[in-house]
Amino acid sequence: QRASIAKRQIALAPFAESILQSQVNNVLAELKLTTGGQTLPPVLYRSSPTPLALIVSPRDHIEQTTNVSVLPSLTLDQQIKLENDVTKSLNVSTLIVPIGGIGVYPTMVMETTDLRWMLSTISHEWTHNYLNVRPLGIDYSKTPELRTMNETTASISGDEVGHLVLE
Repeated sequence: QRASIAKRQIALAPFAESILQSQVNNVLAELKLTTGGQTLPPVLYRSSPTPLALIVSPRDHIEQTTNVSVLPSLTLDQQIKLENDVTKSLNVSTLIVPIGGIGVYPTMVMETTDLRWMLSTISHEWTHNYLNVRPLGIDYSKTPELRTMNETTASISGDEVGHLVLE
């Protein structure tokens, strides 16, 4: 039964993605987040397994200095070994965490059955793409403060747009 359901899910995914993309695009247009009446970039995402993130921080204060994508297929033992190896060789703090989405284009969004979370994440990742041609996106990696402002903006926007789509 599981194989049959998975096969059906794969067949329906492009249709479901298309509907959600259209609904998010419509809300963004209602909010006048358009250029010449067109949402730019258009909302485009794919549900897929997302990589893990290896976060590296100095030991003496909290600051994300590095974020490296790691294969999602790593076992827990492999993740722990990688964290320990990097920690020892660089004298830093490390943590491998799952991520919900990636703002590449088209964006990648973690597979889920939680519609509220999915819509928020689709909108969050679209916001990153929207900001990419603006100072807050262009300067994303220049300082930890700019990265925090960008992520906070995407989180607030994603939650608000996702909520409006649900309404």
